[in-house]
This record gives sequence, structure tokens and C-alpha cells, in this order.
Amino acid sequence: MHYPLALILSGLSTIALAAAPAGLVAVPSSGEQRPDAKSPDAVQPDWTVSAGAGVGWLPEVMGGRYYRAQWQGQLSVVHRSGWFLDSEEGLGKRWQLTPAWSVALLLAASDKRAQSSRIDRNTTLDGMGDIGQAAQAGVALGFEQGNWHVKAKYLSSLKHDQKGQQLSLGVDYTVWRRSAAVLTLNSGLSAGDGDTMQRWFGVSAEQAARTSFAAYRASGGLSQGLLGATLTVPLDKHWQFEGRAAYVRMLGDSANSPLVKQRGYGVLGGAMQYSW
Repeated sequence: MHYPLALILSGLSTIALAAAPAGLVAVPSSGEQRPDAKSPDAVQPDWTVSAGAGVGWLPEVMGGRYYRAQWQGQLSVVHRSGWFLDSEEGLGKRWQLTPAWSVALLLAASDKRAQSSRIDRNTTLDGMGDIGQAAQAGVALGFEQGNWHVKAKYLSSLKHDQKGQQLSLGVDYTVWRRSAAVLTLNSGLSAGDGDTMQRWFGVSAEQAARTSFAAYRASGGLSQGLLGATLTVPLDKHWQFEGRAAYVRMLGDSANSPLVKQRGYGVLGGAMQYSW
């Protein structure tokens, strides 16, 4: 499965089980305030718009050994009322319940995987079939106080032939600030139900007959964990650079899948963002 480069481009306010069933996220997207955001008492514009692009160095398939550079753009449009359109989060509405707590309802697209994807230099997923994108509906709960930012997200597929449910939890902690630069430590866990885990990590009898992979039944549960760090450096009032490094660990039945060639691996990335 391909990653949502959000893992690299946008900071990790959460790990979303997908990028597929396991992607990583964050810059402030979809109107979420970060620990370094402006005071709630400050006058906010009706619209906040940001766009960016970046590159990451990571496996082409989650758990694979074939690394390559992956480029991705980012766009976020947020209205003061709470409505947002974001290239990673999707379309939705966020409500600020208290100064610390927020909740959002959203519609988003799942990740996709081509059977031409490589899991190592000489092996592709040919014969496994492509996994197409599907619309998902979900809810996200956020908590932010001081240097802490916690987010939980639940997503459910709306496509009858690609059903599945995903749950993710992300925790960020800001450890250093200087001259507007911010260093944040990131952590996260993601999980999926049996349908989601089987789609991404399982191998059916029919797929096993078409490939060199042994048949494998993946059950629901944890799929991966992440530890990382993000350095954000504002260059002026519009431009911002973000760099990231993370270690990803496959968990549960995903770690034992014949499609996974390494249970733990690192990722690196950087991105530029422009805000209006």
C-alpha cells in the first residue's frame, strides 16, 4: 500500500489507518490548532488557506524493502465556522466544544494500491489485484492543552464491496521552541477490523494461486505504531519549512503477513508550505 505523504509532509497529528490502513499525518490541517498556534483571543480571518509540496524517502509499500522518493502536494482550506477541505483530512466540519476539546465529522477517500507496487527490488504485488479508492465517513476527536496534542479518529468505508473500519490514535508533544521554530515528538497507533486487515495484509487462496505468496488470513487488531519527530521552521509570515523523521513498527497480524518484508523501518521527509 502506498503511504499518504502526509506522514512526511504534514506533521503527524494522527496516524490514520490508511494512507491506507496505516498512514501518518499532520501540519495544521483541517483547521486544527497546534500547540504553537495563535491565541484563541486573536482575531482570526474568515478563511485560512495553505498549499505546499514535499518529498519523502520511504518504502513504496508499507513493510516493503523497496525505498523510493515520493512527491505529494498539500492543500488546506478552512473557514472560521469550522468547515474545511483538506487534501489529507477530506471534507468536514469541526466544532470547538471547549478551549481544549474539539470534534469533527468528515468525508475522506481511502488510499489505493496498485499490484505493480514493489515490496523489494525484484518482487511486485502482481497477481494480488489493485485496491481502489473508496469514500469513507468518520469522526475525529481532538484534545489540545499546553504542549500536548491528542487526536483519535474513526473511519468507516461507504463502499459495499470494500467495507472496513479503521481507528487511529496520535499523541504529539512539543519539546522545544526557539525564534518561532518548533520541535515536536510524535507517536501513534493504528488498528483495523478484519475486513480492512485482510484487504491490505491478507492473501486469499485465489491470490496465493496467482502469486508466490502463501495464503494468509489477517484478523482485526493493531496494524502499526510510530515514533518520530517534526521540526517546523517559519521562514517569514507566509512560508514555512517542515522536516520529519520517524520509525514505523508493524504490529499484530500485519507484522506476520507474507506481504511484509521488514517489521520496522525509518522514513524521512521535508516540505515547504505557503499560507495566505
